Amino acid sequence: MKSKNKAFIIIISLGLLLLGGIYVDKVEATAEKVALAGSETRVITDMAGDQIEIPAVVNRSVVLSMYPIPSVITTFLGSGSKVVGMDPFAYAAAENGLLGKIFPDILNADISFMDGNNVNIESLINLKPDVVFCGARNEKQKEMLRNAGLIAIGVEAGGHNYNCIKTYNDWFELMNQVFPGEGPLTR
Repeated sequence: MKSKNKAFIIIISLGLLLLGGIYVDKVEATAEKVALAGSETRVITDMAGDQIEIPAVVNRSVVLSMYPIPSVITTFLGSGSKVVGMDPFAYAAAENGLLGKIFPDILNADISFMDGNNVNIESLINLKPDVVFCGARNEKQKEMLRNAGLIAIGVEAGGHNYNCIKTYNDWFELMNQVFPGEGPLTR
């Protein structure tokens, strides 16, 4: 009988430790968000290795030509509400696949600023994005965005010799920099 009580106490103690750890992680993530709200900007490192100054809190993002990134942002945040614009091909995938069914708010994103690979910079500016995700190696596009006063964040799809698991982990690390403390998988 005593061994059953000891086992029960050990199980309850481990459960409480686990729940306490989850609570501490949530408190730390909330504290990080509060600290960021007090500052206006912060610096991140994008996947091109560039140091980018971005708003402390990012509420509006646009994704150019990096087809998987709208789904990465959406699954990271658990919502598509912060994606205000995306490439029409990514939109078609969201509309016809599971992403739009699971996260219907992603379908509110604008696609009118793009025609194929051509970006209408005035229409993009009108979306008032806090940040714009683009190809890490597309120097011409990054320069065009920065010359228009937009914040360009380079994203890479072919790193790690096209190892999709490592690439996906890199994407989530980047999302954690851009949206710290906001995703359910931030720790």
